[in-house]
Amino acid sequence: MQSSPLRSWRRSRRAGGAYNVLAAVAIVAPALGATQLQAQQPVASGYRDHASLGRALDSLQRAHPRLVQVSTIGSSAGGRALHAIRLGTGGDAADQRPALLVVANAYGPQLIGSEIAVAAAGQLASSYGRDSATTRLLDGNTIYFVPRANPDAAEAFFRSPRVERTGNDTKTDDDRDGAQDEDGPEDLNGDGVITMMRVADPDGAWMADALDPLIMRRANAAKGERGAWQLHTEGRDSDGDSRINEDGPGGTDVNRNFTHDYQFFVEGTGLYPMSSTEARALADYMIDHPNIAAAYVLGPQDNLIKPWEFRRTTGIAGNPPGTSAGGPLQSILQPDEAWFAEMSRRYRKATGQTKAPPSAPLEGDVLSWLYFDMGRLAFGSPGWVMPDAPADSASPRPEQPDPAADERAALRWLRANVPGSVVEWTRVEHPDFPGRVVEVGGFRPYARQNPPASMLGDILAKQTTFIGELAGSLARVALREIRVETVGDRTFRITAQIVNEGYLPTQAAIGARVRWPRAVRVDLRTSDGQHLAAGRAVQLMSPIAGSGRSTELSWLVVGAPGSTVTLEAASPTSGRATETITLRAR
Repeated sequence: MQSSPLRSWRRSRRAGGAYNVLAAVAIVAPALGATQLQAQQPVASGYRDHASLGRALDSLQRAHPRLVQVSTIGSSAGGRALHAIRLGTGGDAADQRPALLVVANAYGPQLIGSEIAVAAAGQLASSYGRDSATTRLLDGNTIYFVPRANPDAAEAFFRSPRVERTGNDTKTDDDRDGAQDEDGPEDLNGDGVITMMRVADPDGAWMADALDPLIMRRANAAKGERGAWQLHTEGRDSDGDSRINEDGPGGTDVNRNFTHDYQFFVEGTGLYPMSSTEARALADYMIDHPNIAAAYVLGPQDNLIKPWEFRRTTGIAGNPPGTSAGGPLQSILQPDEAWFAEMSRRYRKATGQTKAPPSAPLEGDVLSWLYFDMGRLAFGSPGWVMPDAPADSASPRPEQPDPAADERAALRWLRANVPGSVVEWTRVEHPDFPGRVVEVGGFRPYARQNPPASMLGDILAKQTTFIGELAGSLARVALREIRVETVGDRTFRITAQIVNEGYLPTQAAIGARVRWPRAVRVDLRTSDGQHLAAGRAVQLMSPIAGSGRSTELSWLVVGAPGSTVTLEAASPTSGRATETITLRAR
């Protein structure tokens, strides 16, 4: 039996560690011109702006024209192109093979996802023809990348002052005063970034943490705590309505604009599901590529460190969820649970990550849309998780659960490893609060979502390993143990095993429920002078589990001895297998 892409991939990993993707880049570097190589490397900050990203993709396509196709699938609200990379052999034949989709940076502040997507595409393309596992993988499967699904929000990283944005460039009137985007943040202390601003107020809801005064947390009245500060993003009341930064730039958060459990009438989610051009472009891309079998989403929703689990839930008025009266599904389907658990194990092994911050809610995001609405097994990860920092033994420990534990750990790690990533509270004169204490400080934008440039190499290599393993896990249909028996005059029984030689199932349980993507279709085609006496000429299969699991089918065919029939099993997401069968006893 021919070795599967997944088994080949594993052998390569055992022989060469983390697939040695950085060595693959070093091997191909001399073949590239200086301009091409420079375009493939991140900019000085470690991350690419929109223009640099476009140049890197163009360079990648020129370096590997037979393997890489870069296309524009839409444009953002701000007019920036949404790019897609197709990685596979055979030109347009790649669109007929089972495919993995990698989506990154729909959540604007998480630029690490874009770098992972571009690096993985480049490293895999560079290894094709040099590494046998990669060659077999890309000969049998296709990988699509959408490296930056929200380019407007990501571009805020490269502007001054730097401010975290989740929304695209759609202009909105958030405060309903007839003007749009008129009250955004301002850099009051002139340090080039927008952090937080606290205003002394005896009736304020916020207090400085006793252990780490940089951290602000809500006062807990039940514990006798009193607040002493108001807390705002850094800025002024530019439109004179007694509110600060309530109508700044940034319209629709693309990662909250998809259909599953979309939040209506919530700031940032858009006018309606799929109202953003970016979300529609990704949805159109999915529909135009029915061969996409599974997805990997780099964003704030995680199910790889902590895999999704099946939970029994009750819908509206006691009806089962997912029915017309029960509301949307709030849990994965039970048969899919095992796949999430196993891919979580493989992810943790490939990346070394074992801890992640709590997953963002599943509300109109890309990850839950791909699973619940598009019927694909969809796996999500932030791509990078800030490592744990040693606790400061000199500081007293709280007697009860620490509500600021995550922020405290982030603060320790950033101070130790990324100088300048924390702005200590500094007093400023504020025209809206004359005579009052106003201070600016906090975490620098993007510091908690994106690693420093010095850490990128190892992260990109490990993520490429996982992307390759996930792509090699896709279902792959085959025909096995085909038997022909004579049961009467001109009558033959044909029996065949429909086998899944991949790891993942031919269709997820959620896919069977929403009837998308298409199930494996089995056709037995007869010719003139033949007819079926029993069995169906066309049938759709229930999901076939992976790792060699199979389903047996049989037919009775009446026809002349020596004549032939054709048996085919195929689906866009698990490939095609065809066999010509001669009607004679074996």
